[in-house]
Amino acid sequence: MPDLAQALGVSADTLLGLKPLKKARKTDNRLQRRLQQLEQLEPKEKRQVLQLLDTFIERERLRKKAG
Repeated sequence: MPDLAQALGVSADTLLGLKPLKKARKTDNRLQRRLQQLEQLEPKEKRQVLQLLDTFIERERLRKKAG
């Protein structure tokens, strides 16, 4: 989750819906809509989605490091 938050330029608290999203950074509208939908999920489902994202982010990080 920290990597995702960093990539999006927001805090982990914002990703979890604990703090409001600031409009300072322009993001892809589709991505923005998905993040807003993610904020509406139940905590268990939200954790599952974030774990999946973490897996993809880590895989990409390792691929870049190896490569």
